[in-house]
Amino acid sequence: MSKSSSKSLGILRNRLSMTQAHMDIVDVALVSVEEVAERSRSTGQSLGEALSLPKGYHKRIKLKANNYRQITNHARARNAELVIQMLYTYFTEYLRSILHEMYDKKPLEIVDKAHSSLKFHEIVQFGSYDAICNYMVDYVFRSLESQRSTQGLLEKILEKTDVKVDSSILQPAIMYMEMRHLYVHNSGVVDVKFERNFGALVSDKAGRKFNSSIGRSRAAIKAIERLCSEVDKGLTAKGYLTPTSQTAIETEPETAEEVSVLKSNDESSLIA
Repeated sequence: MSKSSSKSLGILRNRLSMTQAHMDIVDVALVSVEEVAERSRSTGQSLGEALSLPKGYHKRIKLKANNYRQITNHARARNAELVIQMLYTYFTEYLRSILHEMYDKKPLEIVDKAHSSLKFHEIVQFGSYDAICNYMVDYVFRSLESQRSTQGLLEKILEKTDVKVDSSILQPAIMYMEMRHLYVHNSGVVDVKFERNFGALVSDKAGRKFNSSIGRSRAAIKAIERLCSEVDKGLTAKGYLTPTSQTAIETEPETAEEVSVLKSNDESSLIA
């Protein structure tokens, strides 16, 4: 399905689509491994032997086929976690990219978000006007990003644009960004702050690890796409972005989890 959006949103949607496809392919592969291993439980073979892998792989996959759940459950959880972590990168790259697009439309408003200046010799060293523009926008983005708050970064970019994002769209996406922070910096363990801020959306409790599932990561992809689409629509309406024809990310009908934003954690895989 084609829809009008900024170039930045088109790039983001392509990345989300590829990420979802990667996640699903890995999950399908894990289901296949489980099916083969289940049929070989009584043979005493290693998992590598049961999968009929080349001999060189047998030494690398020594786990017995009857213990296959140990590795497939771990791999499935890491697969889901990786998606959450990648979404943070994609989201911040989208924000940086729209800042460049906004500069093309209203340059003075963008450079006014960070106070700095260039000396004559610096201007000469850049060598071109485009290089100077790219430097200024990147400098603005870094200065906004330095406050180390994803929501704060978005708010600074939208400041004075008169673009508002409904909390029902904003909060689920921010929740996944905070979830990524805890995966990276707290080994995936929920802290009190997360439970206090997002306890109305998810059932994860402080002191326990997040439930990492394919269903949760699918919901995260959709939440980020919704937020960026809303930001894009608002900035386009206010004259900050130029719309182009793009192909929207293809998603399946929303699950109950995605509608309620994971009020009940989804343990299911793609096939289950």
